[in-house]
Amino acid sequence: MKKYMALLGILILALSSCKSGGNVVPAVDTPFTATTTVTPMATITPKSLNLPVAFPLPILRHKQIQEVANCKIQELASERYPEYINTSNLLDSFTPISGCDWAVLSYGYAVRNKNYSPSQLGLEAFKKTVSSNYGFALASFVFDYYFGSVPLVQKPQFANQEITKVEINYIWSGLGEPSQIKHSLSIDKANGKPIISSSTDLLVNNISLDKNFIQDLAEGLNDLLPIDSEIQLSYCTDNFPEWLVTLTFTDGTQVKMKSNSNFILIGGPWETQINGQTYIQYSPSFAIKIGNLMKTLGLPLGEPAGMYCSGGAVFENAFSRFLPPTSTPTPNSKMNAIYTAVVQTVEAQLTQIAVETPTPKP
Repeated sequence: MKKYMALLGILILALSSCKSGGNVVPAVDTPFTATTTVTPMATITPKSLNLPVAFPLPILRHKQIQEVANCKIQELASERYPEYINTSNLLDSFTPISGCDWAVLSYGYAVRNKNYSPSQLGLEAFKKTVSSNYGFALASFVFDYYFGSVPLVQKPQFANQEITKVEINYIWSGLGEPSQIKHSLSIDKANGKPIISSSTDLLVNNISLDKNFIQDLAEGLNDLLPIDSEIQLSYCTDNFPEWLVTLTFTDGTQVKMKSNSNFILIGGPWETQINGQTYIQYSPSFAIKIGNLMKTLGLPLGEPAGMYCSGGAVFENAFSRFLPPTSTPTPNSKMNAIYTAVVQTVEAQLTQIAVETPTPKP
């Protein structure tokens, strides 16, 4: 998935490289848009879904949660879309109506994608999927294939203000050298002439930082989907990043973005709480922004020397109060190949970012 891989690749832009050993794999009945109605059709020609939609989305109701939990995506895809059916003929085999149907079709398109990039048909099916029930975006296999592929939700209104202060706490441990990295820093007067203070010896003294690097963090607060429970997605071994980033805005609003997951190699997906509601970010947007800032500051992030990734269950953990525990999905050879390609794409993205990112002024 070219776009999917490119997005995930950018995420470790502060890492100089990612050397991986072995087999590498990264790992209310309120509709998503009230104006969209899913109807059977011979070809996918959806109306404009008005994505991304305004923040906030309403939390899923119990009926919607059960709809996702009861949808056997892999099994239904095998039944409806046998391997001998070509991509262009999937809709002729079974016409989707429900959200589950569209999720199954999305998966059917994805597993036939030899280029490992979401096809236009796959993306349109995914849009129909989340339009019916955004919970399917977090379902196993759909999450792995389509994470970050489509802008879903606009940033919160408060994020249109300027950021006045940033606090960053980062710890990494894993199979690498050094085996542990820790940074703690704060940036005051972020909307004027930023003042940086840190306990780390790696920060260059009197470093100059353009305020635009800091203000750009607000643009990374999009694609926030409401969930019931905080989760940790440990898709991989030997790469354990922990982040807590606090942004303070002009009117005093604070948002704490955090992650101790490693589906995104630099760390992520990210989570936050706004007005008491927990959200998971369905894109690498904030990871890209914070990684770019850390690189600009010259602060190294954890660099795994080797790891193995086996996947994880997202939806069941995100709504664990309503659903029984579930085992981790077993990735197939197709999924292994996709994630291997993701890691390879990381290398190319790092080279591109190294060329485009200005060197901090001492």
